[in-house]
Amino acid sequence: MGERVVADQLNPDPDTVGFYFTPADPEAADALKNVKAARLARIYAEQAERDAVRNAARALIDQGWTTRDIGSVLGLSHQRISQIVPRVTT
Repeated sequence: MGERVVADQLNPDPDTVGFYFTPADPEAADALKNVKAARLARIYAEQAERDAVRNAARALIDQGWTTRDIGSVLGLSHQRISQIVPRVTT
């Protein structure tokens, strides 16, 4: 609600202004900062997992594993493995 009041006072062009509100209370501000840091860490961890899965799937395909076997050991469907690292035909 606070953003709307500020935006009404500034009357900016649409999509040109962003607002970042921080509580004046240091304990509340730290708590929110910790939530944001945890969310960012989760994003990085999820990307690291995707990279690790893709690298593992590629290595196993290069060793001749089937997409079904790779999916089984990685906890994914063989269709998903085929999407992540399609086989290269020469």
